[in-house]
Amino acid sequence: MKLTLLSLLLVVPTLLIAQSIPRPVAAAPQVLPPPGLPIAPGYSAAPTTLPDNYQITLILTEKGKDGDPLEISLVVASRTFTAVLADSGVNFGGDLTLEESGALLVNYNLGWETPVTTPKANQPPQIGGTQYMSSRTTGSVRLKDGEELQILRAGTRTAKLSIRKLPLAKSK
Repeated sequence: MKLTLLSLLLVVPTLLIAQSIPRPVAAAPQVLPPPGLPIAPGYSAAPTTLPDNYQITLILTEKGKDGDPLEISLVVASRTFTAVLADSGVNFGGDLTLEESGALLVNYNLGWETPVTTPKANQPPQIGGTQYMSSRTTGSVRLKDGEELQILRAGTRTAKLSIRKLPLAKSK
């Protein structure tokens, strides 16, 4: 009984002292804008939206391939954009920076998968399987409103990028 009472007398003050000791508080992580976005003077991060709506269009063509070119068109008012299209195997994304001249700096990432048929050993090609080879490119271009620019030529494949400022919708 004396040992229990003595241990309580030692433990309780120790617990009270431990609770009163200030513990360091973890600092909030610093949030940085994605690469390519400017940081406005006096602010910790740039705004995440643009003052207007913009239509970003990517046209992929392949010579010798039947069918129409693949056109990916996004309408954004945000600085960042992404399109992941599983049916075509294309990934397209990036960020936009509106410059004082009115031009837009477009930092882009473009990736695609190309199906490749692989024959099995000692079998005709139609017996083989299909594997996918990934390709990717990144870059930055400046575009003015309505301008189109070829950003890639790889063998028979080309990619053209354009941007167009859209008028704001009028309320009825």
